[in-house]
Amino acid sequence: MTKENLNKFVDSLAKGDNVEAKDAFNNAMADKVSTALDATKQNIATSLYQQPDTPNTVVGVDTPDNVEVANDDNAQ
Repeated sequence: MTKENLNKFVDSLAKGDNVEAKDAFNNAMADKVSTALDATKQNIATSLYQQPDTPNTVVGVDTPDNVEVANDDNAQ
C-alpha cells in the first residue's frame, strides 16, 4: 500500500494538487511507521520469551558453599 501512496503522491505533485499530495504523503508515512512498529513489537515479544543461554540462577540470594543436597544415594 505504501507504493500506491507514493505513486499517488508523485502524481498529485505533477498535477499541482498539493492537498492530495500531502494526504498521500501522510498515508505513506503512516504505513511505514505502522510497519516499523509491528516489526519492533514482534522482536520485543520474541526476545521476551526466548530461553536464556545460561542455567537458571537466582539473583541476589546468598547461599552457603557447603550445602549438601540430599539425593537417593545419601538418603537413609
